[in-house]
Order: sequence, then C-alpha cells, then structure tokens
Amino acid sequence: MFKVAALSGLRRFSEQFDYDVDYLRYTLNASQSGFYKFGLLKLISGHQGPIPDAPWFCGAIRATLAEDCGPCVQLGCSVALKAGIAPDLVRQVLAQEYDSVPDDVSLVCRYADLVVVKSLEADDLKEEILAKWGDAGLVSIAMGISAVRLYPLYKQALGYGKSCQMIAVGPSTVLPSGINMETR
Repeated sequence: MFKVAALSGLRRFSEQFDYDVDYLRYTLNASQSGFYKFGLLKLISGHQGPIPDAPWFCGAIRATLAEDCGPCVQLGCSVALKAGIAPDLVRQVLAQEYDSVPDDVSLVCRYADLVVVKSLEADDLKEEILAKWGDAGLVSIAMGISAVRLYPLYKQALGYGKSCQMIAVGPSTVLPSGINMETR
C-alpha cells in the first residue's frame, strides 16, 4: 500500500514540476524504508522558521547550486516561482546580481555562497542574520543550506545526476553565475 501511494505521489510531483524522479523511484524499489527515511529530509529542508519567503527560497537556490547545475536547481527555481517569488528576482539570484535584490535576499544568498565554500567570511554575515532573525533564523537558514544540498548529492551518488542545463525562469533561461557546465 505504501509503495502504491508513494508512486502516485512521485508521479504527481514529477508532472507538477516537470522533474525526473527516476532516482526516487529507484530508491523506493530498492528500499522502501530508505525511501521513507529520505523523504523525512523534507522536514529539515523545509524548516523556514522566521525567514520570509524571498530570502528563504533564494538562499536555497544558491545552496543547491553548490551541488548541482541542472534539474535540482531548476526544481528549486520552479518551487520558488510557485511560492510567489518574482521571476526577475530568481533570475537575479541565479546571476548573483545581489546589488539588485532586496537586502534580506542578498544577505541570505551571500551567506549561502560563503558557507558552501567554507569561507570564514561567512561569520560576519552570520552576525547580521542573528541580528535580523535571531537564533531561530540562523538555525532555519543553516538547516536549509545543508539539507537542500543533500538532494543533488544523493542523486549523483546513485548515478542519476549527470546533466547540466540552462535554468528556465519564466520565458527566459539563465546560466547561473559561478557555474562552469563543462566541468560538471
């Protein structure tokens, strides 16, 4: 019964976001308990806490870019757009045009960019995040940055993460800043 419901959910998700869920079907077929546990990752990656939608979704997009140059970033952008994030803002975040975005979006995106490369400069931005959203905000951002990276990493470990692509945002496409598609 669980497997039938899970397959139905995967089909709906795939259709809704035009996202290839083959790696999730593989997981389900190989290990139902593993699939269930992997699904719990959504509890961590979706913990938004006091962070407003725009910085939350945009920071997740930047963190995902550390592990992926294709479908997972596209999914993050599609989910952000569905949540009401403006296409222009998503394009600016993908291009790292942080001078053109609201300050809170810039803060979280710059923080995510520094955290994923383990830069000590992230500490200064961490203090700004603490001042703006408190400990709960920092925990939410830290959970989001770390958890969204697990999806493409897991997909790659299973052998399903082999494609890079331009990211569609509305009617236009964007090559995310800092991505060299030839090396991925």
